[in-house]
Amino acid sequence: MFTFSRGCAALATVLLLSLTGCAPADTASAGDLTTTPRATTSATPTKSATTTPTAPATPAVPAVSAPPADSVPPIESLIVSADGLGPITLGSSWEPENADTAIARWNPTYCLDRGLAEDKGAPEGGWEANYQDVATPAGSSLRKPFVLSGTAPDSITSVLVYSADITTPEGIHVGSSREEVLAAYPTFDQVTPGTMADVYVINGTHGRLVIEVAAAITDAGPGDWAPGVENTVLWMRVAPLNDQPVGSLAGSDSGGNCWV
Repeated sequence: MFTFSRGCAALATVLLLSLTGCAPADTASAGDLTTTPRATTSATPTKSATTTPTAPATPAVPAVSAPPADSVPPIESLIVSADGLGPITLGSSWEPENADTAIARWNPTYCLDRGLAEDKGAPEGGWEANYQDVATPAGSSLRKPFVLSGTAPDSITSVLVYSADITTPEGIHVGSSREEVLAAYPTFDQVTPGTMADVYVINGTHGRLVIEVAAAITDAGPGDWAPGVENTVLWMRVAPLNDQPVGSLAGSDSGGNCWV
């Protein structure tokens, strides 16, 4: 029988220890049948953050504010028609709650202040427009932009408009041409040629809109009006429906609320 000597056994043991003792720490032991490979991790690239462009801010549109409640309405906001002027309906009683913010106020000495009522039978008071005076095409003197006839708190009996800032619903105003008047109104209820001005009348429910256009040739001949005034609107008025026929104010002393 063949046997190892002790020396050979010892040598085998040393060789075995030398083979196993130097293995790396992460290597499977000699008794394992399979070796599990080390899992490797690869760095996943990160997407860079994208910046969404911001739309430019829309500039704020300034709000158009209505006139303050404690002020007189702008003269440009007043509309004259066959039925009246602004908040005033012809033939209706009109007595504003606040005279400081109304388009007109009652002045009990309006005519007296102008020396028009003394010994002439005219009313002492009158309606006074709460606006600055304006120049009119028919004369060099300044006038209130409109005149109201009637006595407070009775109804307004007529309206006379001198300001070019007050328009009809169709856009006609003092200074409009005759052609513009004829284009704005296809028909008229009355057309009366005058010696100084021609009268165009449109009837309404409560009154009549009267538009006076300066004649190109008057009794005084061509050029009686100032340059540029011929064939343009001199003034407009709202007269009662029963005012038949409606004549021209041009060349007369009428046109105010302090009749003489």
